[in-house]
Amino acid sequence: KVHRVLVGQPVPDLRQNRQPPDTRIENPDRPWIAHGALLYPFAAPSNKLARAMISFDRHGIRFKYRVAGLCLHDGYVLLTRADQDDYWIQPGGRVELAENTRTALHRELLEETGHESLVRDLLWIIENVVDLDETAYHELAFIYSLSPTDPTVLDEAWTHQTTDRSVRIELRWFESDRLEAVNFQPAFLRPLLQTPPETPQHMIAREPRHKRAAKLRAARRRADKRRR
Repeated sequence: KVHRVLVGQPVPDLRQNRQPPDTRIENPDRPWIAHGALLYPFAAPSNKLARAMISFDRHGIRFKYRVAGLCLHDGYVLLTRADQDDYWIQPGGRVELAENTRTALHRELLEETGHESLVRDLLWIIENVVDLDETAYHELAFIYSLSPTDPTVLDEAWTHQTTDRSVRIELRWFESDRLEAVNFQPAFLRPLLQTPPETPQHMIAREPRHKRAAKLRAARRRADKRRR
């Protein structure tokens, strides 16, 4: 009798079995597949269910439930980038099952920077459909104002590098009035960073199909150059 399931990591190729390391998994070579995620049946309840990231692939689109923080200080904004990406985003990450967005942002910042941060007002709720690096995303994001509590983080020269599942992540400060030269995503949010709203704003963005196709071709050309 199955009492719980453990949600595995979403994978682009569902034939790839990314088995979570847990000896209680019954028949690990035959996971259930649902909405682009791998489900492993358990014979007993597991607290790992609450640690599953809300992200899955379906019909060629990757859905992400994300939280991020706008951190402004003395004319600078804190941004982050994974080493395989050529664009910068606001620090944060995916929300886990049964986790509220404030708790998720606090957890992500602590994991990525090693420092505590104060999660303040909710600024934007964003629904965004966009293509990035040959992947189509449908993202639901909650963005809060954010204040690091350690003064060393507020130094404009402060940078930090960490690793998340073998992916190297970099954080650094940028001058907020000179972001035109920075590949920042989502791009429509760039001009709003210096003057965040006083009340939460709901934004819906969907790239026109021809722009998404052009970005996809450009991403493929960059990938071809790297392989050469």
